[in-house]
Amino acid sequence: MLFLLVSFGGLLAQDYLPGDFKTHQDHSDYFKIIKHAHQELLHLESPILLKYGYKSSEHQALRDSIHQRNELLLAGMNNYLDTYGFPRTSVKVLERRQAAQQELMKRLLSVPRTDSLARDSILQEVSSAFRSDVVSISLVPTVMLVLQTETNFDKRCEMISLLRFEWEEDNLSTMSMLSYLRHTYVVKHGKEMEIATGTTERERIYMYGRELSGCWVE
Repeated sequence: MLFLLVSFGGLLAQDYLPGDFKTHQDHSDYFKIIKHAHQELLHLESPILLKYGYKSSEHQALRDSIHQRNELLLAGMNNYLDTYGFPRTSVKVLERRQAAQQELMKRLLSVPRTDSLARDSILQEVSSAFRSDVVSISLVPTVMLVLQTETNFDKRCEMISLLRFEWEEDNLSTMSMLSYLRHTYVVKHGKEMEIATGTTERERIYMYGRELSGCWVE
């Protein structure tokens, strides 16, 4: 285990820099690598905690490795955003997804509900035909997964205007926008912001925006 942690520390920033991508599959493969790298060390934490205990030397070594890995991933992701921009779901993709859903429902309704083999065959066929579109909408969550690891307030602040634009363009979910703002507020103030029960998610976003006015540019 300790050997693994030491070997992770030898990784360099360029290991996670994006290449010269030509196809959507290139982008998709890159994001798979980033997501796997983000999750890899986190999966080791529970076994280490059970065996060595919280804040043990082994646990601290893992936390240090996770921090170093996150810095590398952030460098790679920032480079990706500078090079290719924020991943977006095109209107064409949305139209194809809607067509896929309509085709799926039409064909499922054409066979008896008791014919499970036919229904499974239809599901697999339609899913395969539109698989690239399903993959194309899975990139944004990985971007947010990495960006959320940033612990420097100024760097988080710089990212908010971009995220706000993507949110207002419906390319970023309200939940993701709210989570990023909430985390940024905690990084700055070291505590949660007091919010009245019953406040909607959109209302909370604008509340955080007012509190982080230097980041939430009007």
